[in-house]
Amino acid sequence: WTMGESLIQQCRAEGDYVLVAQEDIDGDSGPDLVAALQDRVRGFLEHPEGIPEPLRGDVQVSLGEVQNILSTYPQWARAAQDRLDAIDQGIQEHLQWPREPIPCPQEMGSTVLYFDHPTEGFIKLQWTNPLPPPLLHSTGYLCDGCRRSGLQAAFQHVDLDGGRDITTFETGTWGWDFCPQCGVQYALDERRRLQSFVEEECAKARPADPSAELVLYRSQRSSGLFLRVRDLTCIPWGEGPSASSVGAA
Repeated sequence: WTMGESLIQQCRAEGDYVLVAQEDIDGDSGPDLVAALQDRVRGFLEHPEGIPEPLRGDVQVSLGEVQNILSTYPQWARAAQDRLDAIDQGIQEHLQWPREPIPCPQEMGSTVLYFDHPTEGFIKLQWTNPLPPPLLHSTGYLCDGCRRSGLQAAFQHVDLDGGRDITTFETGTWGWDFCPQCGVQYALDERRRLQSFVEEECAKARPADPSAELVLYRSQRSSGLFLRVRDLTCIPWGEGPSASSVGAA
């Protein structure tokens, strides 16, 4: 959030604030405005039932910061007003956030994607419609593929329990999301890549016997995909087909 016209920086140094350009602060910051803002703060504190439960902790912290500004630096009342407006906006956005699935222009062929992140390896992306309401001072959801903002449904990074994983992969963001279009396109690209791999390996694996049956599997000891020619002499309850030809990707 910004304070006024970005002329004041909030500085977390022992819980205090530093004035950057006090002479540039315009508008009325007199006693009447301070009193009106204090009334707004009391309204929040006296009626917590109007604050969605998931936001109450953040709202309490923000109200404490506003009270600190009004009591210690009343000349910053405009900054406190901006803060209270941001709290109001965050609450309203949470209350208006869809609770039922929203219409989606893309047909979801898959509800789970395993995205090969360039630094983190494979991460699980779960189709979620709608996404959880954003946090109080969040700017909302951003597609990490096309950078589209304002997402309400997406493939979101989830943890082992299926909840949203808020690991930070990029400064200023939490979690990883693909919009419907990017998610579907990624799935199609991966299927084409797999098809190309299978076609190439088929040509290598059975040059002598075009009728040989091939088995595609994923190794438990690596992230690669392998093709094996099925040994028809192996028993069904054995360890699996023997490898007379192997390809990896």
